[in-house]
Amino acid sequence: MFDSPASPARTAAMVAHWVSTPAWGYLGSPYGFDAPALLMRPLASGAGTVMEQKLREDVPIVGMMPAAAVQILGESTGPDNLALTLQVSAAEVQAYIDAGGSVRVSQG
Repeated sequence: MFDSPASPARTAAMVAHWVSTPAWGYLGSPYGFDAPALLMRPLASGAGTVMEQKLREDVPIVGMMPAAAVQILGESTGPDNLALTLQVSAAEVQAYIDAGGSVRVSQG
């Protein structure tokens, strides 16, 4: 069975890898996102828009999707903890950022 490059499972895997990779995590490449930097910013600061733009730049298949295909939701889950839900087309990824800056990612 052929698994399309844009299948929900593959898209979720690409987004999960991106959100769990620190920016500049690969030598010479700005790929990735500084998720722990979101902890000290208000949820209404526009960080979701910046995050979406960076995701579109770093993951070309997401960059080709229409604007309505990408949604990022954030919820404060306690002091210095943040839960993010990234919905990309039919794929969904949850990222949990704790006070120590570690990122835990799940797909589903």
